[in-house]
Amino acid sequence: MLQSLVSEKRIDCDVHVTLPTTAKLTPYLDDYWREQVTTRGIDRLELTSDISNISPALRPDWKTSSDVQTIRTLALEPFGTDIAICNCLYGAQAVYNADLAVALCRAMNDWLAEEFLSKDERLRGSIVLPWQSPEKAALEIERLASDRRFVQISMMAMGDMPLGRRAMWPIYAAAEAHGFAVGVHAGTAY
Repeated sequence: MLQSLVSEKRIDCDVHVTLPTTAKLTPYLDDYWREQVTTRGIDRLELTSDISNISPALRPDWKTSSDVQTIRTLALEPFGTDIAICNCLYGAQAVYNADLAVALCRAMNDWLAEEFLSKDERLRGSIVLPWQSPEKAALEIERLASDRRFVQISMMAMGDMPLGRRAMWPIYAAAEAHGFAVGVHAGTAY
């Protein structure tokens, strides 16, 4: 009886989406940060944590995705996946300038929404946060709260501050207020 009441869906909760280069974010930055990122060479800064760079962890069938068709081919179609939650392991948290980290995270989230979430209704997103500044991270959650394609916030397990510290509470309060899951991914932002 319970089986007939529950709608089963296949959900892949950890599809890695790889930002090819930080330069891809420049269209999503405001004029000030676009100029700063370009003139200071930050557009060449490698902040994406990609398992293909870690040869012992690499299997030929484990690939990160830098386009929607790859996600369809590798994660959705073969398994009959109904929903895939996209995680961008982008380490803007490693940037010491909190305002730049905010700008990069905001651009990353906008890039994910435009380049992935808008192109396949089965895709959902994890909000990348500048969690070295919890108050600003909470504002990013507030900014994206009305976009229901985002379903969780993304936190890396290792960072400058343990995730349970009181300083992180504004992030959790904002996530709770808007019904977002808190996704903790193994790894680090640097």
